[in-house]
Amino acid sequence: MGAMVGAADAVKSITESTAAQSMITQASSHAATVQAANNAQLNAATATANATNSATGSLKDIAKNQ
Repeated sequence: MGAMVGAADAVKSITESTAAQSMITQASSHAATVQAANNAQLNAATATANATNSATGSLKDIAKNQ
């Protein structure tokens, strides 16, 4: 009887460990997704800033040539 209880406890521990590992994997995946989204937002903001600076420079050049 004791061996069966021990085996059941071992199976329970393995199951809980596997579930915990799955949760860690999901959290890591989510973190990577969030980081990718943050990087995309940063890239878009940088592109917008660069385009704005370029347009401003062009407008200044046009104004100088008037």
